[in-house]
Amino acid sequence: CSGEASRPGGEHGPGSRFECGPLLSADVAVSSDNMSPGRDTEGRASYSAGGTFNTGILFLRPTVKGRAFAEEWHANVVSPPPGSRYVSLTSDQQVFNHMMRKPRQWPGVDAPHGSAVMREAWDGGRVTLGSLPLALFLNGHGYFVQRADLRLKVSPFAVHATY
Repeated sequence: CSGEASRPGGEHGPGSRFECGPLLSADVAVSSDNMSPGRDTEGRASYSAGGTFNTGILFLRPTVKGRAFAEEWHANVVSPPPGSRYVSLTSDQQVFNHMMRKPRQWPGVDAPHGSAVMREAWDGGRVTLGSLPLALFLNGHGYFVQRADLRLKVSPFAVHATY
């Protein structure tokens, strides 16, 4: 994106647009499984960091850092090193969350309130992690159960139909 993205037609007004400029510094951008799209609009990265990152909606920028992360993430999912903290994990999402956070700390990433990006993600800062706006990149509960798109008057870019 060059700074702002919008849905074709714009039939839902301002909620169909989002300022993506702050995400331009992110090597990886992810949605979350958090339950309050409304609270996410205020806290952004700080709210996202407090929950589970949802790899169902994920952008990997083809930067050197983004590619390096993707390669190591794949390796840790497919064949985690013996004795590593990834051995007992059962999904790509669990591995992603463990890789992005500092071990035995919560939330394990530096997430300033209102910021779109988190610092010190993946091994002390090897990538800049972006927080996709939850109202526009909804998880299944937010869309199908809460109907957050209607309540917040937005047209989501994507919905992840969670299990």
